[in-house]
Amino acid sequence: MAEQYAELRGRLGVERKSDGRSVYDEAAKKELIVACLKRGVSVARTAMEHGVNTNLLRTWIAAYQRRSTRGPAATSRECKMRHLLPCAQRVNKISLSASVRRLCPL
Repeated sequence: MAEQYAELRGRLGVERKSDGRSVYDEAAKKELIVACLKRGVSVARTAMEHGVNTNLLRTWIAAYQRRSTRGPAATSRECKMRHLLPCAQRVNKISLSASVRRLCPL
């Protein structure tokens, strides 16, 4: 397991930008995030072992979880109709047009 962490740490930080911020390998980031999501794993300890700021790793985890729960990307028509949903919920389900009901089921 220690060898795996050493190899992952080597792949994680690829380079540095001119302002000093690190650029991280996407595959290594995902591997680190998945490792942190296992039961009983300490995010802070994992971050320290890999030389990553704990808050940065938590930000990556939150973004990963948002992406994985969002599902497939909405079409442009769905995005345009999405703003109607909160108002439609307050008004009445019956007053919704058929196209809005299909795109935004209540």
